[in-house]
Amino acid sequence: MLDRALMSTFYRLHHSWLVGRLTRLTGNSILAEDLASEVFYRLGTIKHSPEIRSPRAFLTTIARRLIVDLRRRESLEYSYVQAIAQLPEADIPSAEDHSISIETLRIIENLLESMSSKAKAAFIYHRIDGISHTEIADRLSVSISSVRKYIEKADRIFQEYYK
Repeated sequence: MLDRALMSTFYRLHHSWLVGRLTRLTGNSILAEDLASEVFYRLGTIKHSPEIRSPRAFLTTIARRLIVDLRRRESLEYSYVQAIAQLPEADIPSAEDHSISIETLRIIENLLESMSSKAKAAFIYHRIDGISHTEIADRLSVSISSVRKYIEKADRIFQEYYK
């Protein structure tokens, strides 16, 4: 982890610059402040202190990843809201159920992101689309035993989270 003195120096030297950069990238100064705070928080949680030769490039990399995550979450929420808009009024979930659903979708998305692309695809094809192992193997150009392994690994990831 970066020591406190180094973190303080990083913050003092680069915070204003990062907020300006994020404001230009997002077009929203409040969001930029939030993202900058998250960047420095993430920087402080890095387990092994890396040698940082280009601090601004390093901070920008963290920030861009946060923006990608944010856009992904926004897209997920938008899709959910669009799906709800198609429901009859009597079936529209309460505000509390809506919040729980959004949080559940975020958890699922994060768990899926921890998997390889083939494991993620196999899991979704099988558990959500109901596609057979044989058809998944054809789609992914892998063996049926690989499909089974992918699905078992995904199942373990979800089971571990929900213990």
